[in-house]
Amino acid sequence: MKSKRYRENPLGVLFANNRLRPYSDGKLREKKLHPLLKSLGMKVVGFHAIRHGVASELINSGTPITAVRDQMRHSDVRVTLQIYGHVIGDTQRKAVEGLSRFVA
Repeated sequence: MKSKRYRENPLGVLFANNRLRPYSDGKLREKKLHPLLKSLGMKVVGFHAIRHGVASELINSGTPITAVRDQMRHSDVRVTLQIYGHVIGDTQRKAVEGLSRFVA
């Protein structure tokens, strides 16, 4: 069943304005993302924060870094590691802390 709010458009984009063109980044945040987050009682953030959160959760859940690279559409795994390397550090620390319970 199609949403009553979705408008068929020549580009097939999910969010189209009245002229059936894609929203600009700013307008998409203002008109769609922020109202959605507010209605869900969530903190109002931008797309970058959501993207960073998704990548961090993928890494924390043990997803191979090459799969994270592909999901983030980075050209090289080194880019992914440069941006999200701190998450891997936290994951390693948590793994060692978890193992230490068995040793102590």
